[in-house]
Amino acid sequence: MVRPSRLAWGQSLAPVIAVAFLLLVPSCTSVGTPAATSSSSPPSVKDLQALSEDHIFYPGSATIGETTYDASGIDAGGAHPYAGWIMQTTASESEVLAFYGEQLKQQAWQRNNAGVFKGTAEDMVAGWHKGKYIFRLGFWRPGDPRNPGNGAYPTVYGTLLTTENGTD
Repeated sequence: MVRPSRLAWGQSLAPVIAVAFLLLVPSCTSVGTPAATSSSSPPSVKDLQALSEDHIFYPGSATIGETTYDASGIDAGGAHPYAGWIMQTTASESEVLAFYGEQLKQQAWQRNNAGVFKGTAEDMVAGWHKGKYIFRLGFWRPGDPRNPGNGAYPTVYGTLLTTENGTD
């Protein structure tokens, strides 16, 4: 399995992708029932990146960018920090989905779309829960101008780790 190295913000497409992702969030539609919020402090991006699930990559995938968000300032009241990757592969969506399903099942994650939202530029999303953590897998629509792969890749997908209520 190829393990992409983390890219520096200034050396990747991450700034453009992060802005595009944040623009998509207000226009997302729910796939499941959102979880309740909590007033305890959420984990940091660093905490999420330390989880082994942040390092699961479909074999042969290449990194397009990294997405992170640390809730702070005005957002700290209800925002959920997240950490994830944007990847490209020549494999099909169904092959990537099956791979993540098996990998996460081996680590005791349960398939559950509660709290997982589909962006308007995405074909499909899938979610898994383990304790209070959520793992989200999303696929961008090929040919959509918002696709961070700019049409150069057959399959563009993103992984995201967060918590269902913003806490550990």
